[in-house]
Amino acid sequence: MLDVVAAHDDRMTAAKDIVDLVFKVGGGVGGATFGVVQALKFFGGKRPESVEETPSGVSITVNNTTIQMEDKAFRLLKDQPTRERIEKFGDKTLSIQGLKNVRIGTGGGQEPLSISKSDVSALKIPEPGEDETETNVSHATLWLRLVTPQFEDGYKWRFSDGGERRFTAEMEDTDFLNPVLAGDVTMSANDTLRCLIREEQEIRGGNLAKTVYVEKVLEHRRGDAQLKLI
Repeated sequence: MLDVVAAHDDRMTAAKDIVDLVFKVGGGVGGATFGVVQALKFFGGKRPESVEETPSGVSITVNNTTIQMEDKAFRLLKDQPTRERIEKFGDKTLSIQGLKNVRIGTGGGQEPLSISKSDVSALKIPEPGEDETETNVSHATLWLRLVTPQFEDGYKWRFSDGGERRFTAEMEDTDFLNPVLAGDVTMSANDTLRCLIREEQEIRGGNLAKTVYVEKVLEHRRGDAQLKLI
């Protein structure tokens, strides 16, 4: 496992760092971050309902409960060779006759990480399923050029992010939308909005889809009006 992780993009060759990322102990729900094996135990063989990038790492939700992982540990969680060796570790070690569990600790007063025979299935790589869905959620603050506003239910707003790409987004900011619908605020195709957006990327059976939501309009700048020369 050390050889595999040492070949990772971040060149994490220090044994202490690798042990901390893979076998990190002391993490708890709502508390410290989870290591790879501790996260797999928490998942219990289930796939996460959502994965969200945060400034401090990654938030993963399973059964409506959210845990935190460091970016490096999360990348190892998704790394196929690393997961294969963790699965092999569980199969070989916990198949020893008479062995009930393995405890891995780093000292310092922290509770050791305990892996028992009942955790073997959780350490296995799940088989791909056509109906299984994984969702990644990310947030960003961007300037968006308004292309087409929409004021009817079921229709999305169309924006440009300054490049050639145009995209649609769900407008969730009712504090911004209600005055527009009431006619108190006028909109034009040249207006620019600074927005807090949420992107939800979903993969289901090999198909990839992304939905963009405008959670909050932080600033509204009106477009330049053309002068009437004649």
